[in-house]
Amino acid sequence: MLVFISRGTLADPWKPKNGCLQLSVVRALLLLCNALFEKSGQLLVNHGCLYKREEKEIHIQCCQTVDSHPMVATLLSPVSVDRPIKIVSYVSAAPFFRHWTLTVMSVGQSPAGRGAACLTCKGICSGFQPHSWRKACTQCHCCQEDHASSSDLEDDFKMGRLLENSKYAQLTAKVKGGEGMRVYKRNRMIITNPVVSRKDPTFNTITYDWAPPGLTQKLAMQYMELLPEERRPVAGTEGALYRRRQLMRQLPAYDQDPSQCHSLSEAEVKAMAEFVKSYKEEALGVGEVALPGEGGMSKDNAGKQKNEKEQPNPEPTTNGTLEENGKKSEYNCSGCGQLVALDSPVVYADRAGYKRLWHPTCFVCVECGEALVDLVYFWRKDTLLCGRHYCQSLKPRCPGCDELIFSETCHQEKGQTWHKEHFCCWQCGQNLRVSCGCTKKTQK
Repeated sequence: MLVFISRGTLADPWKPKNGCLQLSVVRALLLLCNALFEKSGQLLVNHGCLYKREEKEIHIQCCQTVDSHPMVATLLSPVSVDRPIKIVSYVSAAPFFRHWTLTVMSVGQSPAGRGAACLTCKGICSGFQPHSWRKACTQCHCCQEDHASSSDLEDDFKMGRLLENSKYAQLTAKVKGGEGMRVYKRNRMIITNPVVSRKDPTFNTITYDWAPPGLTQKLAMQYMELLPEERRPVAGTEGALYRRRQLMRQLPAYDQDPSQCHSLSEAEVKAMAEFVKSYKEEALGVGEVALPGEGGMSKDNAGKQKNEKEQPNPEPTTNGTLEENGKKSEYNCSGCGQLVALDSPVVYADRAGYKRLWHPTCFVCVECGEALVDLVYFWRKDTLLCGRHYCQSLKPRCPGCDELIFSETCHQEKGQTWHKEHFCCWQCGQNLRVSCGCTKKTQK
């Protein structure tokens, strides 16, 4: 019998019209893939007929399309699949789509990263092999970020999810056919410089994987030149790799997306949703790059700042010297306290107010000291934090799986809080209170 299930609802048998598969029912095709149960394989649509060997219930969480083509779909099954499934690639024979090939992989532990070489071991590890619940490689035991296992597409969808339903949603774009899902409008910058030679003129092109949005190229380049060379996100360099690793480290997907977490209960999923909603409303921010005194001018705050300037007798502030026209002749960095050059770009954080500004190299998390990736910050107790340290300042983080704990039942030991089932050696499963035969490396 031919059936499909959408959002857990059993539908009547369906057949394509005129031998053509409608994109509106792509989600149905994804659900009928026997490969979903095997976590890798193919979905075959042949002559308008769908085949699968078993009838098992699957619930769809979301379906995303880009430019009318299905690119990513995250599916959940309460029966046969213990982890979410993501469609990561496809091949189709347009326009009739009579034969589809979809590659599917588990997304519980970074699917695109499976097989990614370890940046720390370099040659010792043959490729990232995810542990069932720990964010580490079972071969070399290094963490997930050490393999830089994410992709641009995954990063952009993760950032889109983070910024959606916040006041920074303008930095995202709606995904066509994605049922409200959004993707990060990552600003890239390409610099082309002519190379003088005796032969035909050539050009040297530099691509930045990310650049502050809304700036002229001149100001954006000034900003980049203020960063250490090894931290500039130039495509194919250590700086671009550093940015990707910091996206994984500072903004872990499992701090905002329950489908990336290990076996959450309904109560935990609800608690996590409330937590995410709260920090989006109260703490999440994206820094703005501008010249000193011009913060907020390019946003809705422009009118507000204009009104403030028209007010008589403006009060002096603590980060500079005020002139009669309301502008300052001096500005001090809120990070290091030193003066900033008036012709040099700085970073503003609107949650801190536009009376504060930072040198680009001072716009860092106060806990880890790392530059805030893509200028994404969390504001708490008058300080800048990255997403990781903000979340774990409010919720305990399990040292075993690295996920936040939303359960009322947990294990506390030596000042740390664990999921009860994760207080064990992740190699042999022995309780950590009991010595086991595993090496120290496997327990790191």
